Amino acid sequence: MIIFQQIYEYLSQEFSADYWSDYAVLFAIDLVQKLTHSDWNQLKSCWRDRPQEWQYRCAEIISFFLKIVLSLKLLLMNYLNNCK
Repeated sequence: MIIFQQIYEYLSQEFSADYWSDYAVLFAIDLVQKLTHSDWNQLKSCWRDRPQEWQYRCAEIISFFLKIVLSLKLLLMNYLNNCK
């Protein structure tokens, strides 16, 4: 729940577009990686009540995170297939 609160507050801050895309998004993605099951549930429950900019940023960091996870799974599957 602590990580959720950090993400909640972090995404509520004001960032310039350049700062967000160059630095802040990386920190936010790191936070997403640490979310617990309880954190994900809280995120789902508050999503619609947040401002549009917050929702956009949240969707962006979750998208990046899922791309990383999917890429790692594909690499692992490829490695395991080549080990046979």
